Amino acid sequence: MPGEFLGSDPVDLRALAKDFQGASASLRRIQFTLTSVAGSVAWHGPDAEHFRQTWSSHKKVITSVCQGLENASKDLARNADEQDQASSVGSLSGKVQCAGTGGTPSKSQLDKLDAMTPEERLKYLGSAEFKKWAAQNPDDAKATMDAAVASGLIPVKSEEYKDFLSGYWNNMAMERMGIGPATWDTSKGTAANWDTIKKVYDFYGQQFLANPDLQWAGMANMIGPSFAGGFKDMDMIRSIAREIVNGPIKNIPLADLQMLRAAAAMTDQDVKFYETAMLDMNKEIFLDQARQHMAYENGGMTEINRLAASGAITPETAKAWEYIDSKDPAKVQMGNTMLLDREQNKIIANDYDNMYKHPVTGPAVTYMVTLVGEPSIPGAKSYPEVFPLIVPVETPGTTNIPFTPWDNPLQGTVEITTPLPDGNIANADQRWDLIKQATLPAYQRLLAEDPERAREIVASDFNGRVEQARPTNNIGPITTRIVTGFEIGFKQ
Repeated sequence: MPGEFLGSDPVDLRALAKDFQGASASLRRIQFTLTSVAGSVAWHGPDAEHFRQTWSSHKKVITSVCQGLENASKDLARNADEQDQASSVGSLSGKVQCAGTGGTPSKSQLDKLDAMTPEERLKYLGSAEFKKWAAQNPDDAKATMDAAVASGLIPVKSEEYKDFLSGYWNNMAMERMGIGPATWDTSKGTAANWDTIKKVYDFYGQQFLANPDLQWAGMANMIGPSFAGGFKDMDMIRSIAREIVNGPIKNIPLADLQMLRAAAAMTDQDVKFYETAMLDMNKEIFLDQARQHMAYENGGMTEINRLAASGAITPETAKAWEYIDSKDPAKVQMGNTMLLDREQNKIIANDYDNMYKHPVTGPAVTYMVTLVGEPSIPGAKSYPEVFPLIVPVETPGTTNIPFTPWDNPLQGTVEITTPLPDGNIANADQRWDLIKQATLPAYQRLLAEDPERAREIVASDFNGRVEQARPTNNIGPITTRIVTGFEIGFKQ
């Protein structure tokens, strides 16, 4: 009979699946918060060690419960998909899968859209009237927009639908984390935005702890202190440059030292520009990735495919999520690497370009960032360690001993391996080479060999990790590494 289902109602099944997934996510967030609090307490001795061991056991039990809830959620969602194929739906409202929301399509809104011309519909969706209703009824607005697309009232690939989906999922992420969109102003600097910055990285951490297959999110949280420390101490780049160029190596005739001199001379306005540029990167990455992670958490591949169909993400990015959703370890790793590639080479590549092209100091400052950057992932190496600048110097004399066929042992090439980088992090190809050859393999080894340590790092206090990574707290070791890190070799 039209309007009836054979078996269960898919909408009810998906609502139940969402409840299971939400319960798991809530439980993992509680675990994350408690672990973070416990790790930030200065407590030593036998009682402290016993507590930490006990809590570690409790975490494993919680993780097991969460995994069970998530598996049940996936089973329910799969059953709902199968139910859709076996049932017919007669009404406009019932034709849409509302996988990601608990909302109900608004008949009055659908009727209004149905009575309009295509041009009037798109104009209405951009009006203050619709936006006000959508803001007051976000879940119903989501279900209504999905229904309007499913019925053909709105083109699936349209700016209106794309922007709505992106805004809906990002707003959900910000609401969860207590981030105020109106107060997130990168031009005000790091101190004014610090609470938001921390919440951004906490969001990534929560996503990873809730679902270990979301490896990109875990990596973003783990390496976050390296960047967040840079946000706080951009002015220290100038101080470190001054320390180096005024030290024992100041008379070495290397072109790279001239760039360090330029960084040492940058103005306060320059410092603010680079700080804001890095804060912009942080925000752009969140606004790209948060919507995807929230869509997947709440609606799985159904919602990811909606983002792709609307044009909000590319088909390649949807494929990345398909790999992650497969649960196959090799594909999960591949999918997360694709998200990392998107982040570095699509979302923030232009920000690095703008930093490099900043008049006078751009190449120098991005070179200094390349020089002093220390990755906060265990086992990962810095750019100069992976790609050091090597200076060859030919010794005088002939190749052979005069009047003989024998090699001259005093003639050859002296190779000076410097602690300076042979490249610039602002160059997309060079930055990606570092990630592929050093940073990503170190992170993947950690996940494979010691996943519990990875989880403990992500769950630990973010502020504490930032303090450890800040240049201002490491200026001595950094300058010592640079000033004393020359090695000399000889090649015949």
